[in-house]
Amino acid sequence: MPVYNTGDYLIEAVESVLAQKGVDDLAMELLIVNDRSTDPGTLDILKSFAQSAPRIRVLQNHGRKGVSGARNMGIREARGEWIAFMDSDDYFLPDALALHWQLAQSTPSAQWIAGLFFMRRGAAIDRTDLAKRSPNLFSLIGDNYRANRPTRLERPVDAFARNCILAPPAVLIKRELIMRKGMFDENLKRAEDYHLWFKCAVDTDLWIIPKEVYIHRFREGSLTTGDEPIFFHEHLMLDLMLEDTAFEPHRSVLLRRFDVIMTDYCHFFRAGRAYATARHWAINWLRRRPFQVAAWKQLVAAALHR
Repeated sequence: MPVYNTGDYLIEAVESVLAQKGVDDLAMELLIVNDRSTDPGTLDILKSFAQSAPRIRVLQNHGRKGVSGARNMGIREARGEWIAFMDSDDYFLPDALALHWQLAQSTPSAQWIAGLFFMRRGAAIDRTDLAKRSPNLFSLIGDNYRANRPTRLERPVDAFARNCILAPPAVLIKRELIMRKGMFDENLKRAEDYHLWFKCAVDTDLWIIPKEVYIHRFREGSLTTGDEPIFFHEHLMLDLMLEDTAFEPHRSVLLRRFDVIMTDYCHFFRAGRAYATARHWAINWLRRRPFQVAAWKQLVAAALHR
């Protein structure tokens, strides 16, 4: 659990881990990685948990490393065979880890398991049907979701090229697999988790549990909100993969994802009348995709201030 100035949200996140049901027989530890928090309230909460909860280890980063660096520190320090993640402003549902562990025990070949999640805005939790909340994911697991069966997605690079269908707190994954894939890339400002899932998907099947396992809290000021294009910085992740020979068989689907991202950038900046920035991204798009008609249209529209 990486932590940076999340205050009282941290209490709910930690208590949701400690209150997990059906895992009393597991040797489990919670590693909280303080990424140089400066908020006195957050620091007091960390100190209290470190002193009062024997299953908790509070680790300190030397200098701010960001969420990737904090998660990597926890992975390196972890003593378990399996790794689960939690963000310090989200919280697990009571049977989250038990659901993951049941599938791990019943499916010895599984190395990478994920559940689903609900979104919370303020006090309201969106519990609408998965088909409406996440249509891309529902298209992959819909029949099994309705029948309450887990779904095995075989080496799902193509699925991830359509959309990032996972978030870290939904995941239970073998520590050995993460280490072999190089953990989270600390040079990526965003989409570091998406990048790791892509790397896992090249040669590892993903098992999805048809249950919601945590609540994602949407709040202003979090890492996943802001006045930027929806997919901003994802091009850096795709640049890495397009230069990686392991992804050569998937080049066409990655380029289609690149088109989606560039379209998002250009539309966003044109809508904000930042035409020079829109032209910049259209030109970058054309450098990789010189025959992409949509990129030329975006360039012309930005040049004409439309």
